[in-house]
Amino acid sequence: MQHFQKAVWGSILLALALVVIAVPAASAGNGNGPRTAPPGINSYGQTFTQFDNAQNAPAQFLGGSDVAETPAQAYASASTSQSVEIAPGLTLAQATGVAPIPTGTMQSLAARNGVSVVSLAATVSCASGNNGWQWGTWPEQQVITDWTSRCWTGSIVTSRSTSVTQSTTLCNADGAQSIVQAGGVGSGFVKWYDIGNFDCPFVTSIILDYHHQRILGMEVTGGGGYFIYTYGGS
Repeated sequence: MQHFQKAVWGSILLALALVVIAVPAASAGNGNGPRTAPPGINSYGQTFTQFDNAQNAPAQFLGGSDVAETPAQAYASASTSQSVEIAPGLTLAQATGVAPIPTGTMQSLAARNGVSVVSLAATVSCASGNNGWQWGTWPEQQVITDWTSRCWTGSIVTSRSTSVTQSTTLCNADGAQSIVQAGGVGSGFVKWYDIGNFDCPFVTSIILDYHHQRILGMEVTGGGGYFIYTYGGS
């Protein structure tokens, strides 16, 4: 009986130890603690409540611009961009208008999109733009900016070159990427998500770290359209 009781108590203590290990501590810097205001202020003179309000303030549009590009400029943009797409069957030079698109290739583009060859322009047009979006306010602001150069003939997008940048003051920018969601180069439109990751730490006598993934939905269309169609994240 005594051996049985020892075995039972040993099992209980082991189970309790596993429970304690399985719950991460808030002070370990992982943001898993209760969302209550810890004592102290950070290096920017913020209380936790001020910090929390700043990192989660409503998103806002920062503005943008859009200008015409020459074929040579569009070709150069593609050589330095993070993400480049060209229409199937085209070279980069053809997709950006540096070289002419062969008649047979133009006919294939038209057939795939169900349009007449005569509706496609004899030359490729290009433009370059940027759009910025901000989540939170200074110094915990989290900003994503999309930089996109694109070219088209008629209603068909022939190339897209995109780079995504992040900016912040107190948070840490942990990398951004661009992921196509719908359509595609070689069709009449392309939709993609610019995704940026940010870690915002509140540092006093303890460290609380909050992770945010911000998403900016962008779209280009044949004919030169370029705009934000959604935004979100957490």
